[in-house]
Parts: sequence; structure tokens; C-alpha cells
Amino acid sequence: MRKTKLPFSDFDARWKRAIEAMHEAFMHYFFPGLSSQINFSKNVRFLDKEYQKLFADWEKKGWTAGDKLLEYQLKGGGKHLVLVHAEAHGGDQAIFKEQQFIRFYRIRDKHPDKMLTQLVIYTGKTMPPEPGTYHYSFEGTINMHQFNTCTVKEQDRQALERRGKENPFALVMLAALEHIETLDDGERRRKTKIRLIRLCLESPFRKMIGDLLTFVQFTIALPEKEEDLYREEVETILKQPKMGMRDVQPEATKTLEIMLWGKTLEQRDEEMKERLTKQIESKLSKQIESKLTKQIELKKQTEFILKMYNSGMEPAKIASILKVKKATVLKAIEGVNQQPE
Repeated sequence: MRKTKLPFSDFDARWKRAIEAMHEAFMHYFFPGLSSQINFSKNVRFLDKEYQKLFADWEKKGWTAGDKLLEYQLKGGGKHLVLVHAEAHGGDQAIFKEQQFIRFYRIRDKHPDKMLTQLVIYTGKTMPPEPGTYHYSFEGTINMHQFNTCTVKEQDRQALERRGKENPFALVMLAALEHIETLDDGERRRKTKIRLIRLCLESPFRKMIGDLLTFVQFTIALPEKEEDLYREEVETILKQPKMGMRDVQPEATKTLEIMLWGKTLEQRDEEMKERLTKQIESKLSKQIESKLTKQIELKKQTEFILKMYNSGMEPAKIASILKVKKATVLKAIEGVNQQPE
């Protein structure tokens, strides 16, 4: 099967944005035990700037693009750190797991008073052997670093759909899974994206629907032909009276509409209406102008015919000179003769 060419999608940015926007749902999804200890009424801190300083020597190599470092306050006091790395390319590089070990000890060295856990989300089709373990051994010195992992391609589609009714981050995982599963089939990818959009719009987590739609919209990129069909189908869905999504989820649908068309459907339809009105007005104006022009030309033509005829020229000769039918010449002459004196 010929591989479908897809537009570029910035997976690192999409994952970081999803984790930041839905951090509480993210924690409940991956760390349910730790989540029960966290005081979510206290604002989470995203230590992006501090993290960049710790790994300034990595920035040029792009090794920190998919990382997110979060700091939570606990119910009993104290703080915990959570380091998340979304590995969009599969993490099959030989150095990848060593990077996870270095990430851990640099952050731990900077924050010795805070407990730190680590998660790597493998979002590609490949991953390294023993994906959650780094081994080091040299002359009797042995080090083993283990960290949490989640492999998107191993997730169960139906289980994610069911769990999505309880935790919105399951829909993020479902979208990531469908991204992998439909890479080589544009039509299936479009249909899958439509289904995901429906699931997002029907989600009971209203405050997060906009973030879910954003993740789906920009993660599952479509070929140009399928993108046009997708937009038509989405518009049909949003305008269906039975579904009523624009009434039930007005803010979410507005977000989706702006992502797709750069404006809401009402704004777009109003602009189309104004444009159509201007086109009709312009067409009518041109028709009137054309009609007047023809009338003027006909009047001038009649004047020429009469001048030639009054000078003694035969109708056939007049028709030949003006390149018109003889009947046209006779009609002009008869019209004048029939006018009341």
C-alpha cells in the first residue's frame, strides 16, 4: 500500500500542551496512588524555565523538547516532582535510556528535598528493548535506573473509549493510538478523526473539551483531499439539529470552528451572505449597464441608417456597409415612418 503523505505535526508541542492543560486528569490517569496524596486546590508549578537551565547543554540537540516537569503540593505538606517525557519518535536511539537516567539525577541533585518520579510515553511505532530500564556496568560498578513507561501502540482502543467517560486523558491516549494505527490509510484516518471529534464533543468534561479538540485536530493531520472532506463532514455534524452540539457545547464547537475555518460558522455564513449579496448587486449592475449600452448602440445605429437612407442609399447597401442584416435596416426605416407626425 502506498504510504499517505501527511502534513507536519508538532507532536512534542501537542503533548506538552495536553499535559499542561489537563494535568490533574493526567495525574489520575498515570499516577492514581500519588494523585490521592496531592492537594489539587493548590496550583501546580510547571518548572519549564528551571528545567531548561538544568539542561541548557541539551537544547541544541533537541533532547528536551518533549519534556514536562511538574511540581505538586501534597495534602500533608511537602512537594513532589513529576517528570514526563513524550517520545514522539519511538525512542529507539541507543542513547535514549541513558538520557532518562541523566534527567533523573540532575533534577534529583537540584531538588534533594523533593521526591521525584519519572514517566516516558512512547508515542511511536518503535521503542528500545527493556523500555523502562537503563543499565550501566563497568569493572564491577553497576547501576540500574528504572522508570515508568507507557507504550501508546499497546493500548486497547475499546478500553480507552470506556475509560474516556471517566477520565478525559484517555481520549488523548486514544487519539495518539489512532494516529499510529492510521498512518498509511488517509480515508480511514479521516473517518477515525471524525469519530474522535464526536467523542470529544460528547465528553462530560466540558471544561476540557476545547483542549481535547485541539489535541485531536493538530495530532491527526490529514492529506489535503481528506482534509477537505473532513471539514465538510464536521460542518454537517455541527449543523445537525438532532445532535445539537452547537447548543449543548457552544464554547467547544466555537473552538473547533475557529481551528478549522479561522472563524465561527455564523461569522463565515454571514460573510458568505454579504459576499453573495455583493455579487448579485454587481451582476445586476452589469446587466443594467449592458442593457443601457445596447440601447445606446441601437439608437446610434438607427441614426446612421436613417442618414444613409435619406441620402438615397438603398437598404441592401446600408446593410452591407454596417454589416447588419437587411431586415434590421428595413425595421429601422419602417419604425421612423410609422411614428405619428
